[in-house]
Amino acid sequence: MAPTECVQAAAMSGCGVEQPGGAGAMAGLTGERVLLTVEEAAHRLGIGRSFAWELVRRGELPSIRLGRLVRIPVGALDEWIQRKSRGQA
Repeated sequence: MAPTECVQAAAMSGCGVEQPGGAGAMAGLTGERVLLTVEEAAHRLGIGRSFAWELVRRGELPSIRLGRLVRIPVGALDEWIQRKSRGQA
């Protein structure tokens, strides 16, 4: 993978980023992450970081709080996208 492709893919796949504990502290059995940062979710959605944070603040984008951290569950993000694409709130 070319360096620029790795940078673009890093937010979604962890390309070239070694996570503590091998496959990653938030990895499932398949090695795929189940939680995203708000910035990673924004990248997946093709929206800006500020707008993604605004959606989180308004409670529109599903998120969980882990202490001071805010994370977006991948499954909830996928469901949210499906609801939005069907025209549901």
